[in-house]
Amino acid sequence: MVINLLDFSFIKNFTIKKAIFILFGISISIAVDAQFGGFENYSFLRTPVDAYTTALGGQNVACMQSNLLLFLNNPALLNTKNGNSLNINFAPLLGIANTSTISHSRSIKKYGDFGIALQYNDFGSFVGTDAGGNLTNNFKANEYSLAIGHSRKVNNITIGVNLKLAGSNLESYSSFAVLADIGGYFQHPTKDISYGLVIKNMGASVKNYTDMPQNLPFDVQMGFSIHPYQMPMRLSINAHHLHRWNIVFKDENSIQNTIPGFEKNSKITIADKIARHLVFGLEILLSKNFHLNLGYNQLLRKELQQQNVFSFSGFSYGILLESKKLNFSFGHQGYHTAGGLNQITVGLKLKKKNSLDLNPEK
Repeated sequence: MVINLLDFSFIKNFTIKKAIFILFGISISIAVDAQFGGFENYSFLRTPVDAYTTALGGQNVACMQSNLLLFLNNPALLNTKNGNSLNINFAPLLGIANTSTISHSRSIKKYGDFGIALQYNDFGSFVGTDAGGNLTNNFKANEYSLAIGHSRKVNNITIGVNLKLAGSNLESYSSFAVLADIGGYFQHPTKDISYGLVIKNMGASVKNYTDMPQNLPFDVQMGFSIHPYQMPMRLSINAHHLHRWNIVFKDENSIQNTIPGFEKNSKITIADKIARHLVFGLEILLSKNFHLNLGYNQLLRKELQQQNVFSFSGFSYGILLESKKLNFSFGHQGYHTAGGLNQITVGLKLKKKNSLDLNPEK
């Protein structure tokens, strides 16, 4: 049986069709001024927010699970399945740095689903000195993001919005920005196929460290997920940075650029440029409650792999354990021979009834 992944003919509601075109229109209009690479504020917003996403390659906008933190990938993934739950994520970073996220959601009948999440990056304490090298007071550095999300489902399509406040503190200096995500999610009515589209981190800086303008981590992502009939696996493909064709980073100061003939031998092919936009994920469904997750990220592979040294850069893996009240996931993403990203996510259903009716019938 051949499955048509682009079959949207059954969408009869004109309003839903119009919403889809609006999402595409916004992404195209913003892409005109969007930039990639260089100096960027709040780049931590690009880091995977949970272990499930990490294990699938670091991107996920079309896989709906009971994991609440997925609404930070795509606000449309906020749904009754993860309603009235509490999720906590923790990841040790390099050195003494670490990142953690806590989130809570609530489903309200007739009004949709709501979620809130606080992400906090702690970089530890530093020894302060003056211009002459004399010791002063120690200081700390941290980053954070507070997100409030809302989604609403109409037929087989869910539309969601996140409003976010992002901040960064370094000693006595600080910066702030207000951002927003707009996303859509579509679940096929008869097949286990889903699609997702999200425009992430639109907004503006309220306060910067310097007077120089800073880029925000803007991104346009799209993906789909498919569970082939009677096969113990789910495949997902996600595309990122769709607003920019060439995302190959070229270091103009690299010593390699001084080697005669290097540029000719290292020419980037069109296939490689396309592949750098893609992230592949595979869930092996060993049982209803136990999944083995694998992922591959071409961009990470190309940018972080060392020459003539074997490494797992760009590859990722993890597990998912799930029950009616508790879910646990672990994910590892290979960055460099010096280490990678490890994440642990725990989710808890607070009670069986996960929806609230503000207008109960008397």
